[in-house]
Amino acid sequence: MAKPGRRLFRATESDSSANEPIPLGGAESGYRAVHITGGGQTLSTPTNTLLPEHSPTTAGLSSLLNHHASTDLNAVGTFRQAEEAPTSPTASARPQKGKNPLNYGMLAIAAAVVTLVIKFYAAWLTNSVGLFSDAMESIVNVVTSILLVVLLRIAQSPPDDDHPHGHDKAEYFANAVQGVLVLLAGAGIALAAVERYLSPVPLEDGWHGLSLSILAGVINLISAQLLMKAGEQTRSAALKGEASHLMSDVWTSVAVLLGVGLVYLTGHQWLDPLTAAVLSLVVLHTGWQLLKQFVAGMMDSSVPPETQDKLESILEEFKTEQGIDYHALRTRVSGARTFVSVHILVPGDWSVHKGHDLIDRIEDDIQEQVVGTSVITHLEPLESKKSFQDIEL
Repeated sequence: MAKPGRRLFRATESDSSANEPIPLGGAESGYRAVHITGGGQTLSTPTNTLLPEHSPTTAGLSSLLNHHASTDLNAVGTFRQAEEAPTSPTASARPQKGKNPLNYGMLAIAAAVVTLVIKFYAAWLTNSVGLFSDAMESIVNVVTSILLVVLLRIAQSPPDDDHPHGHDKAEYFANAVQGVLVLLAGAGIALAAVERYLSPVPLEDGWHGLSLSILAGVINLISAQLLMKAGEQTRSAALKGEASHLMSDVWTSVAVLLGVGLVYLTGHQWLDPLTAAVLSLVVLHTGWQLLKQFVAGMMDSSVPPETQDKLESILEEFKTEQGIDYHALRTRVSGARTFVSVHILVPGDWSVHKGHDLIDRIEDDIQEQVVGTSVITHLEPLESKKSFQDIEL
């Protein structure tokens, strides 16, 4: 059955004869009827509309459901929410699994501030443009981590009248801003490298600076691993984006350390700006990847192949066991949530209760195996040719 939350009684139209049960196969003549399902009962009435649960018309019809016998349907379109709708002001539709993304956002801010201070101090000690470039990118880390927390808070806001599917997509804006700022940082690093190449400056106190840079790199590495793990568990695009950004920062630090170390070992000052130039390319690539993630998220891409296979496996199992069929399986990912729609075809002589119970079982299995999923199912008679005309819609 539909889970608690804001529901709609789905009204669908069929041909029937008055005061007679309406089989899934339908009759060829009679009046046009609307079928309203709720409270485990079904009521037919001569209209065709989608009625809100608390409208006066629906309220009157709904009150009769407890006294009305079960009626078979011609073709019932039903909505199922495979997860309980949030009811408290702070509730979130996100699959938490015991972890709150906001806590990891605060961790990202703390790590970004600490590494920013360490890297700028290391750059000041060594006078290295490579270390300075690495420190400049840390400014971006601080800004994006603060933005991360703001957008995570918005994304966790419960659905409302203006946003009935929630606010999960707010996370993708973090990817967009991260991408733009990282691209700007990459361009700034490239300019600094050119300037230092044209006007070389000897490095100073390199080993102390390298030690500090190593410390900052270790902090970023630990933070990136924690954020990526939390992002996978909570299905947070923003956390995973920040983790990818921090990992690129780690590799940037490794390259800087290599460049500065080579300068001290060989005495070739040009290796410092060369390292910075290579780093600028790495940073620019990271910014581009973050922008691609933003575009993919806003375009409602389908679920990953492994999730698609899992959904098809669930449906195929019911198809084999129950003698039913399905088609028009479509998916989309919105932040931490997954939306699935599918048409279920059952024998026309099934009662609405039998079809309804089957749909509940299918939805429960999908919810159990794909966390944070909302499912829209459309029930159709297996024998009707019309049932197969909307496969490509």
